[in-house]
Formats: sequence, structure tokens, C-alpha cells
Amino acid sequence: MKAAGLVDATFHTLRHTAASWMVQAGSPLAEVKEILGHTSMQTTLRYAHLRPEHLVDSMAAVDAAMRELDTPVDTPTQGREQQSRQSSQLAVNAPLIRTRP
Repeated sequence: MKAAGLVDATFHTLRHTAASWMVQAGSPLAEVKEILGHTSMQTTLRYAHLRPEHLVDSMAAVDAAMRELDTPVDTPTQGREQQSRQSSQLAVNAPLIRTRP
């Protein structure tokens, strides 16, 4: 470390930095776990916050899959629309607290 001019650095510091950079570069956490030799994914998950985009990527995959489905929400019928409006109106007019007669 001294020969490289690194002050106050340890092997652990370099290992942690390498893991952080791998995650920030988009490496899958499973690969980072394997490279670092972690026995538990929990240990590797400490680095997950460095790339929150993985949540966006995952939701984009779900969104793409849902676009391929023909769901009632995507293709409402006249009856469903009217029923939905009636249910919404009932919910608005319903008392928040029910009392005993």
C-alpha cells in the first residue's frame, strides 16, 4: 500500500472500493457476491444502495410483461365502467364511522 502511495488504506478498503465500483458499474449482485467470496447474499446487499436503478430496471421488466396481457383494466366494458362508477359513488356517500342503531 505504501509503495502505491495509498495512505490509511488497508486491503479491506480496496476490497470495499472494488465492490462499490462493480455495483455502480452495473454488475449483478450475484456476481459481486461470487467475486468477493461472500457466503451470504445479505453481506453483498450492503452494496445494493449504490445502484438503485436496479429497481427501475425490474419495474420496467414487469411493465413490459403487463403490456402483453389483455386485462380488464386495459379493456374495460361498458358494464364494468358503470359498475365502477357506482362503487365509487357508494364509497363517497358511505359514512366513515358506523354506529349501532
